[in-house]
Amino acid sequence: MPAYKVVLSFIDGTMDEWLFEENPNLKISEWTKQQTGWVNIQGTYVNTNTVKRIETIEIDEQTDR
Repeated sequence: MPAYKVVLSFIDGTMDEWLFEENPNLKISEWTKQQTGWVNIQGTYVNTNTVKRIETIEIDEQTDR
């Protein structure tokens, strides 16, 4: 069963990542529509107004993690 890694790159040059068991693209779509810009990603509040790029990477059993 594949897993997914979501990598957020921020405008200040920092990055953060989270692992998901299911494809997170629907959640990401919901995050980008938030009026306030603040979303809760697995218990961490992130200001999406400071996100430069969002990348979703599928990880399978054959891939080194």
